Amino acid sequence: MGEKLTGNKTPASHWIKLVIFIALTVGFGFLPPLGGGITAQGMQILGLFLGLLFGTIFLDSLIYPALVVMFFLVFFGFKTSGQALQGWLGNPTICTMIAFLVLTDGIKSSGAAEVIAKWIITRKAFQGRPLMFTFFFMFAAFIAGIFLPPTAGMIFFMQIADSCRRVIGYDAKDPWCKWLIVGVSLACVFGTYGLPFKSMIVAIMAPFLGIVKMEVNTALYIVYAYTIGIIFMILYVLLMKLNKVNFEPLKNFDANSVEELQGSLKMNKQQILIIIGFVVAVLYSFLPVLIKTGDAIKFIKTWSLPIWTLLIDAILHIIRIDGKPVLQLEKAFRDGVMWRIVALVGVLTMVSDGLNNPDFGIQPILANFMNSIFGGMSWPVFVLVITVVLVILTNFTSNQVLGMVAGTVIAPIALGYMANGIDLNAFCVIIAFTVECSFMTPAAYATVPIFMGGETMNGESAFLFKKGWQICLIFIIPAVIIITLFGTIFG
Repeated sequence: MGEKLTGNKTPASHWIKLVIFIALTVGFGFLPPLGGGITAQGMQILGLFLGLLFGTIFLDSLIYPALVVMFFLVFFGFKTSGQALQGWLGNPTICTMIAFLVLTDGIKSSGAAEVIAKWIITRKAFQGRPLMFTFFFMFAAFIAGIFLPPTAGMIFFMQIADSCRRVIGYDAKDPWCKWLIVGVSLACVFGTYGLPFKSMIVAIMAPFLGIVKMEVNTALYIVYAYTIGIIFMILYVLLMKLNKVNFEPLKNFDANSVEELQGSLKMNKQQILIIIGFVVAVLYSFLPVLIKTGDAIKFIKTWSLPIWTLLIDAILHIIRIDGKPVLQLEKAFRDGVMWRIVALVGVLTMVSDGLNNPDFGIQPILANFMNSIFGGMSWPVFVLVITVVLVILTNFTSNQVLGMVAGTVIAPIALGYMANGIDLNAFCVIIAFTVECSFMTPAAYATVPIFMGGETMNGESAFLFKKGWQICLIFIIPAVIIITLFGTIFG
């Protein structure tokens, strides 16, 4: 994202970026075909894709670049006005995202996420057990990440971690504090990005899903991502032990002595009902996995996940507690849905459809390019190579942009693997979840500047680069194993 406009004068850089955006979006299509079978229409759709990608990264809005590109989709004849509007707001992926964001906004507003997190941390079973306490501290952040944005979760758990370490007796610079704060950052991100309907995940997967013309299965994606995330957190604590982190002060730590962890740890009726609604909504995705055939599953499939979730949203609004709706739909639709991402994803999906059209000549070139690199690779080797490359790159660049580009490039070769029985969702996890292992530089993810500015790190990055390769390794190992194994089993 580019710099925001400030003051009374628009910086010259804004206009330069805007000219580049227009040149790519419109001008690229008037260039002679690059060769290799790309047609004039292929040049136009490639220009729209490059323009939208540039605008998304560098301009000061996610909305108007998408709207401009949608206009030229109609102008160049790729869509009629009706098709463009339907593809923009009416595709199932966007509707699923909206329905779940409305539901999770209710969970966030009700305070249920904080109650769950505090409850986990204060369990007596974890007191006096340093390794278990450290794991469940991160696990609490992971759970909170399901309902809170990673940045909000990071701020919340930094406060709790700081209070805990003072009571325990750790110095702010102690290695345990550094390991914990990095682990919490990753746990918050993994909790959020383990859900395929969250806004940024939908944006990352949009080019890939548009090309392969399939939809991610919410249930299977969660199984992949959360299995990887939980195994990673277990290995993370063991890695702390191998690095001889001092756990001794934790043996006598009493979580009840931390003021921020006090207060009621019981959910009220509103929080309980919203959590139940969320679970029921997600369970819908598991039914086709558990029930393969029969009239019952055919009947259930007639609704689709977004329709089912929207019904849950409506029911939660109808139910009243003390005269107020459990879920206030007007507020949730206003505050919970990231409409700028909706605007982007709908257009991005339509442009990706064009990239996949063999008549335009782009898809065969991508397929040949990927085959030249990965052709003949076995499925496990492919997963290993892609995962290692993406984990390295995501620590030095925007994970959203990296995932979008990776999905576009991987799609042609993914079609070949899927034809041989590999599960679609494995590729969605590769491009949308592995790129979230980002913590080594401020460019990696927004949570990094937050914990880097705290008392524990205080701007020093030596720890991240010294231990970062070990952290990446314990993520790569379970990610490769789980993606390889589940991709074969669920295919």
